[in-house]
Amino acid sequence: MLTTNKYKNVAWHHFQNAVTPDDFNTLIKKYNIDNYIQQKFTNNLNRDKALLIDDNILFTLTIPDLKDNEYNSQVLKFIIGKDYFISYSFIKNEGVEKFKLEFEKNANFGKGNNGENPLVHSLLHLFEKIYENMLFELENVGKEIDNIENNIFKENQLKMVRKISKVNHKLIDFRKNLKTHDDSWKIFLDLSQTFFPKINSTIALEGIMLSYQRVTSQAEQLKETLWELRDTNNSLLNAKLGETSKVFTLIAFLTLPISLFISIVSIPTKQGHIFLGHENDFELVVVTSIILLAVMVVISKMKKWW
Repeated sequence: MLTTNKYKNVAWHHFQNAVTPDDFNTLIKKYNIDNYIQQKFTNNLNRDKALLIDDNILFTLTIPDLKDNEYNSQVLKFIIGKDYFISYSFIKNEGVEKFKLEFEKNANFGKGNNGENPLVHSLLHLFEKIYENMLFELENVGKEIDNIENNIFKENQLKMVRKISKVNHKLIDFRKNLKTHDDSWKIFLDLSQTFFPKINSTIALEGIMLSYQRVTSQAEQLKETLWELRDTNNSLLNAKLGETSKVFTLIAFLTLPISLFISIVSIPTKQGHIFLGHENDFELVVVTSIILLAVMVVISKMKKWW
């Protein structure tokens, strides 16, 4: 599906879900787009991050997309001309949708007119919205981490082992997609110096890196917080398991002499036992067992085992 909007003298054509051949061919003829860029824009196996041919820059950005509570790769593609840009996303991106609402209203994007190229101004705001949406996604991950922290100190360490692993997996996928942006922006900004020769346009586009770095910084901070919580959770869990093991070991230590004593007494022999056959044999066995237990308790106390 193709939607077309204008801001000042800039036209924005956005394909969502699929690039419809008829609509794309119309744009190709209108803007005289190079064949190689056409192929790369529609090719799902495109590995070029950015390239400049004639009057067009092809730019590809891989971003994390949350689906079924996991981050998957979503590729956003752009063909940038002198007074237009064409974009494509297979899945609806909230950052692009927020930008679209302001673009449709011919908004000034909350900024003054500093003599910037309207196309540069539009691209700058579009990418800012995309990164703002990533920050929003990371805020939700941060809430999950806060919930993990609360549960760790509510004695739910065992349940949090799996939860920490799931959130860590999400952050790994998020950061893996985000890491590709370093090379993408380096290539794009180098090409933009040729494509947008005015220095104020280049400086404006470099402002995109600030948005990117904010997202990167937030992702790293969440990763470090989660790792610290994982270490804390493991320490508390190990301490709890150690206490449990200690209790079972102590119980085994206290009851072993009693169990051994009763087992010996229960062995049928011709000579019999000192307790068996006595009119108070049961009471004698019980009293002896209690005495053995008391002795073991005294020994464990002296050893400070509990």
